[in-house]
Amino acid sequence: MSRFNLTEKEKELLKYAYIDNDRIDEGNLFDYQEAALHMIRKSSVYLEVRYPNHDLEMISFLPQTKKTPYSEIHFVESGSDVTYTLRCQMKNGEDTFSDNFYDVPFEKEYDKRVERLLKARKISSRVYTVFPFLISNRIDSLEDLLNMERLSRNTEVFIGIDEFPSEEEMQNTCSKIEDIFKQNKLYGSCVVYFMLDIEDMNRDISYFDEYVKDRKNQKNIVSIAFYTK
Repeated sequence: MSRFNLTEKEKELLKYAYIDNDRIDEGNLFDYQEAALHMIRKSSVYLEVRYPNHDLEMISFLPQTKKTPYSEIHFVESGSDVTYTLRCQMKNGEDTFSDNFYDVPFEKEYDKRVERLLKARKISSRVYTVFPFLISNRIDSLEDLLNMERLSRNTEVFIGIDEFPSEEEMQNTCSKIEDIFKQNKLYGSCVVYFMLDIEDMNRDISYFDEYVKDRKNQKNIVSIAFYTK
């Protein structure tokens, strides 16, 4: 057992993973907890170096086990309740990090790019995209993100309407969007929403679940989904 000077955040994360609260408060750690502490500190440095322009806070820690050969940290960006994941695994004697925050610095720019692709085919829309899968590649620009082959994403396309079109018209629009996605290698799931009163939707909405649920209850939104691969 070794003794460490721990920050309050390090204590919080260790307590999330282990039940030895009093001993952790005193900084007395077993060997496996010491290894966990080093992983927490390495992860903190990784986030600071990889995303220097974002205020990120680690909120939970899951240590490596016999069944999971990696440690996992969940974190949020200041001012948001969206949770992201950072995974660390030892490979060939080196720590390998992967996360799913990589698209956030470019998300609005990316969505506008997709909107322009649709507008070129006379489809006016608002697009919101999430890249849920963890990757270890360094993404430094929108082009890096666009050039990632076979990178799956979840896309939501909102199309404003004055009145609901026929089922055939909606299917034709979705088929056109699916063709655009395939041509531009935009792989993953897509839900197309046909929505009345689209103007009250804020582009900065982080979560759509409650918003869309409320709209469905008001019977002023319908959706069709497809998947490209």
